[in-house]
Amino acid sequence: MLRSGITQLFRSLNANLLYPLPWLVEKFLKVMLVISERSYRSWMKQPHEAEQIVVRNIDKDIIMKVDTSKAMGAAFYWMGFHELNEWRFLNRFLKSDMVFIDIGANQGEFSLFAAKRLTQGRVLAFEPVDFFYDLLQENIGYNHFKNIETFHYGLSNEVKQLPIYMGQTGAGEHEGLATIFQSDQRARFIQNIELKILDEQLPALALQRIDFMKIDVEGAEMLVLKGALKTIERFKPLIMLEINEATYQAAGYTVPDVIQFFSDLGYTLYIMTKSGTLKPVSSTPAFCNAVFVPKGK
Repeated sequence: MLRSGITQLFRSLNANLLYPLPWLVEKFLKVMLVISERSYRSWMKQPHEAEQIVVRNIDKDIIMKVDTSKAMGAAFYWMGFHELNEWRFLNRFLKSDMVFIDIGANQGEFSLFAAKRLTQGRVLAFEPVDFFYDLLQENIGYNHFKNIETFHYGLSNEVKQLPIYMGQTGAGEHEGLATIFQSDQRARFIQNIELKILDEQLPALALQRIDFMKIDVEGAEMLVLKGALKTIERFKPLIMLEINEATYQAAGYTVPDVIQFFSDLGYTLYIMTKSGTLKPVSSTPAFCNAVFVPKGK
């Protein structure tokens, strides 16, 4: 009971950091953030049995079922988020009538965050792994969102089925690392997944706009981009992409390949600051969440 009360307090306080605050209040809350982060890291150093918990105050009022023995689930349980800078940026950027595409939706944290803000817009969430798709659906149901459409397949540059892999199961497992590119670190077969091409699905989706795309597919980013080229050229959305040199190499391409793809389309690379703003960079980090912005936006 004591742990439950402490984590609930941490989540409640940390949620305020997503919003504009007086300077002194923000300073105090950042101290509490550090304490909650240290508590989370201490928790992750110890083995824990799988524990499914429904938490009700992520981003103040978003409800999610999480597994506190897993890396992302424990982050939401202890801190109320997994990627604070990204959420701070999205809270500033998203407007109520926008369309948000979540490619690699996992358990749905970005889809839920966007849906809360897009009261007159749409969220399209793509997740091919059965377990995560079911959890995504469950989390949408908890929040009664009617503006999220889910698709039980992944996106690529070819229509096909492929096996997907994760690391060894157990305490501390990171549930966001499923990949179609098998390696020594990710060798555990999960299932075969279905892949489709976004450009080919576009007519059925009946979209008049796309404002933001989030792509986190553990090495398959370039395949997704190639299969969405016409869509990107047509709508010119901002695109948040995980830059990960290691997963790109496992997939057979490089970070410069991705940069060149966007450069050819007139996009500029930015990274997100702690305050939720965008900052241009002169050199690309080996690992980060980057935002690619088209010229004129």
